[in-house]
This record gives sequence, structure tokens and C-alpha cells, in this order.
Amino acid sequence: MGATGTPPPGCCWVDVADAGCDMYEAMVAARQQGHHFLFRASQDRLVLLTPESRQQEVPVLTYARTLSSQGQAVLEIPSRGGRPSRTATVQLAAAPVWVPAPTEVRQRWQQPILAAWVLRVWEVNPPAEVEEPLEWILLCSLPTTTLAEINERRLWYSRRWLAEVFHDIEKNGCSEEDRRFETAAAMEAAVAVLSVVAVRVFQLRCALASQPEAPAEQVATASEVAVVRRFLRQRQQPKMTVRQFVCGVARLGGFLGSAGGRRPRGAHPVAWLPALARHGFGVSSA
Repeated sequence: MGATGTPPPGCCWVDVADAGCDMYEAMVAARQQGHHFLFRASQDRLVLLTPESRQQEVPVLTYARTLSSQGQAVLEIPSRGGRPSRTATVQLAAAPVWVPAPTEVRQRWQQPILAAWVLRVWEVNPPAEVEEPLEWILLCSLPTTTLAEINERRLWYSRRWLAEVFHDIEKNGCSEEDRRFETAAAMEAAVAVLSVVAVRVFQLRCALASQPEAPAEQVATASEVAVVRRFLRQRQQPKMTVRQFVCGVARLGGFLGSAGGRRPRGAHPVAWLPALARHGFGVSSA
């Protein structure tokens, strides 16, 4: 977080994170950097309903579930882990809270007390086949009072999926956590190179989803297209599509292909990366 620096004058930067970032220290670090935060709450931490009410702390998850709906929205839930995609109608609510340091922190009340808003996004009448109705309880440092503001924060959080896909490519596809170096500088250099590869894979995945029938030249250089065309033995074919190019790169990495021309399945691009690295796709200018 500190490496990003502070936002330029007139800009508002918001750090958006899933439940893994539900830490008081992360909230403090964001505000010290001049950032706002929007984190999913995962623990029923104690919060204040007014900054002076130190004797009247309430558990934040429990409190959020007492809030009355201020309106509703329609949310698209993507497929994940074998779960099919679907559309959900959700209720929206928000209220101000103040977040003190956790009870186990020494000199707790001498630490910053953070102004925040707790937001709840929840599904009241899910389909019968849905085992776990959707519920997000979020903590946000930006004032969130109107229905429009609640819905905006909800959209910000729902769009974190793209960032999570990128980090998944870094973690699982590039195996960044498996790298072993003697110095931090060497690790930083390796992560820098692998991040370029991850961006390239991420771009290909997005192109495959959004424009599969577009010319392959929109996502690749002529040399890259030539390598894949030769591997697929498509020298005589006049044009290669984005779908054909991306699936060809996947096959270079071990993907066996799929019937009916469907795109490679699964979120993990592990099989793609050896081909990307060997053939220079990770450093393409495309």
C-alpha cells in the first residue's frame, strides 16, 4: 500500500479488498497514505455508534444486520468454483460507525479511531437452489449516506473480480509465492518480470471473453501470430481470430483443446505460462 504513494491533488483513491484485508492496521495504513478504504468485514469487531460512546461498543456484523433496507439493486453474480452465474436482487443499507483499535491492542484508546460507514448488501428471497444467499458487509471510509452512494460502493466492490483474477494469475500461474531468493531486491526483480507476463495473460483472457471473433492482430504482434499459426498448421488460413490465437497459445502450454470451439475453461492459466515465456508473449508490445 505504501509503495503506491499518496493520490495527486484532487484525486480520490480507494483501496478495495476482500475479507482477507479486514484488519484495523490496513485501515489505518490506507488513511495515513491519504487513501480511502472499502473492505469486506469478516470478523464481528467492536465498533462505536458515536466517537464518544466508548462504553457502548457493538459488534459490527450484528449491527449491520439490524439496518433497514434503503433500497434495492440487481447484481450479476459470476460463476465460480463450479457455481453457475446468476442474477440476484439485493437490498442495500448503510450507517456510520467508528472503528477503534482491537481490544487486544495495548493502549487501545490512544490509537486512532477511524470514521467509517458500514454497508450491508443482502439477498432476501434467493432461488430455492441457492444454498448461501448473497451477503456483503463492507466497511468504507468514504461518507455513504444516500442510496446512490451505497450503490456506487457496491459496484466498486463487485468490480474487484478483475483485480482478483490478475492476482490469481500472479499467484498460481506465475507461482510467485514459490520463488526463493536470498535478497528482497532479487525477489522484486522477479516479481516485476512475472507481473508483465501476468498482465499479458490477463489481457488475452479479457480479449477472449469480449471479442473472440476479432482479428488476432488486435491482441498480438505479427511474429506471435506467425508462431501460433505454424504450431496449429494453419499457414493457409487467411485470418486468425482472437479465439484461435488464445486457444493456440493455451495449446502450446499443454491445453488439450475443447469441443465446439469453446474457450479454455478454468480460472488458472498455469498451462499457458510456459508457452508465453518460451515464445516471448510476456514482453510483447501488443
